[in-house]
Amino acid sequence: MSAPVPVLFVESYPQAVAGQQETLLALLGRCAGAGIVPTVATPAEGPFTARLREAGHAPIVIAQPAALARYGGAVYRDGVLRRLAVGAAAGAHAARLRGVLRKGGWRAVFCNDLRGLLSLGLAARLCGIPTLIWDKLDRPHGIYDALQLPLASRNLMIGHSVAAKYPRWQRRLWPGRMVLCRNGIDTARVAAKAAAGAGDLRAMLGLGPEAVVAGLIGTISVRKGHDVALAAMRQALAQHPGLHLAVIGAATPETADFHRRLRQGAPPQVHWLGQRADVARLLGGLDLLISPSRHEGMGRVNLEAMAAGLPVIGTAATGIAEVVRADKTGFLVPPGDAGALAARIVQLARDPGLRRRMGQAGRACVAEHHEAAACHDAVMREIRALVRA
Repeated sequence: MSAPVPVLFVESYPQAVAGQQETLLALLGRCAGAGIVPTVATPAEGPFTARLREAGHAPIVIAQPAALARYGGAVYRDGVLRRLAVGAAAGAHAARLRGVLRKGGWRAVFCNDLRGLLSLGLAARLCGIPTLIWDKLDRPHGIYDALQLPLASRNLMIGHSVAAKYPRWQRRLWPGRMVLCRNGIDTARVAAKAAAGAGDLRAMLGLGPEAVVAGLIGTISVRKGHDVALAAMRQALAQHPGLHLAVIGAATPETADFHRRLRQGAPPQVHWLGQRADVARLLGGLDLLISPSRHEGMGRVNLEAMAAGLPVIGTAATGIAEVVRADKTGFLVPPGDAGALAARIVQLARDPGLRRRMGQAGRACVAEHHEAAACHDAVMREIRALVRA
């Protein structure tokens, strides 16, 4: 193998350790075998930087200007004038970062999200350093979508659904910049953790084996469809009173009011467990997973649930449909359709044999198409190829 290549990895959300951050941690674990020496930059300290240190990495903290540092996608909801101000702040910030990049000597910059591309990624382009982004969202972001393909040397897309948000004329102009790189998980590791924790969740909730427990895992938000899930649960409970829903995940400061309203109207069969570090173990206590996201590039938790042998009910017209095989490893319902979601929940709740068959098919599907080593090594190859170009 050729000489090791120093690469800067950028994660803009150190406040959480969710699917995006877990993916980056797994990716960092493949660097040594690919001859890549990683450094990780974040805009602040947080749970993610703590996890980095536990894994033997020494992150560098590069603060962002207030206009960029807002959490939870706020920059995507700005009006025209505010977006112009954000653009000016991003440009000035990138200009200041050029000295940091030149001093670091990195051969490439890998951005784990769009915010990183608009800060350190932009600075890298100004320095002539190749830049990559691993795009995991199919949600359109307006003007920011028009910036992504011109800025990044490679846009690694987690699924085909991601490409649809780029302007059509850009897709024709820069087709070589878009590369499909699916995400993956360690199937055997997740399955083993789920099996070891099979009794944890039910003991925590005081539920016996007769209860049917669905899971909803992710940051509490409109995008993830928590409101749809609760509406569906109310309908499903009328037909199957033994149902329960375990909600795993926390709200962001911006979704705190949304979270509070949901909890006020939730039936007692909905259990709010907050952010958890033992999600894989808790999967062992579930009977099925629901993913009612309105927008989703793929959703790492769907892979984890399938690896744990669970059927998944996800939304069609999102990246989830590229993971869940309809009527084989789970079901797909229209985004926002609480009635369709409720019907599928009840169908699975009443048929343990169907749950078992779909769960077995899901685990085989993940092992064949989404094994972490193969998926993440493909990302490593893209980084090395870009450095050599």
